[in-house]
Amino acid sequence: MALTPGTLENGPSQGDLPAAPAAVKPAAVTPAAVTPAAVTPAAVTPAAVTPGAVAIGAHILYPPVFLAPLAGITDLPNRRLVGSFGAGLVVSEMVASDEVLRNRPEARARAELGFGENITSVQLAGREPALMAEAAKWCEGQGAEIIDINMGCPSKRVTTGLCGSALLKDLDLAVGLIEAVVGAVKVPVTLKTRLGWDEHLLNAPDLAARAEQAG
Repeated sequence: MALTPGTLENGPSQGDLPAAPAAVKPAAVTPAAVTPAAVTPAAVTPAAVTPGAVAIGAHILYPPVFLAPLAGITDLPNRRLVGSFGAGLVVSEMVASDEVLRNRPEARARAELGFGENITSVQLAGREPALMAEAAKWCEGQGAEIIDINMGCPSKRVTTGLCGSALLKDLDLAVGLIEAVVGAVKVPVTLKTRLGWDEHLLNAPDLAARAEQAG
């Protein structure tokens, strides 16, 4: 091939070269939106902050050593004494709901509370949902921080009136009482019970499950 001015020494002239390809602008690539997987932190209960503590509603009870309700024993002076040793919770004597509403002095004295002192639970006994609800509201108004329902007392004096552990013979009535009390107050509601009415009726697990569903 003859060389002419402008001809490349070892190749075709620039005029023979193919035109440079037009600049190709890469297509804009928009990455697919990536939504991070929702991460739900493990539920942390307030009691988990203090190892060994027990949570009942908003109350963190520590140490987990409680004064049980004892008829004729756990009056206000006794609760104050036990509380001074650091009990996490103190519970009143069993209080009959109807006697509280009839303004019986001895019944109201059993539910007497030391304001600003230890976290106190008042234990109520009864068989009428409406009366239990009203008595619970009265106790809450007096400063009770927890309402406990007695479904465990085996005393004949108590069970003859279908109260205490006799309620284990009628779980529908028992749950009705629980629902009435839970619906009447804003404080937590707990339940004292036993394994069952007798060795032939060990239904505490059934009652516990239904009580939990009732709140």
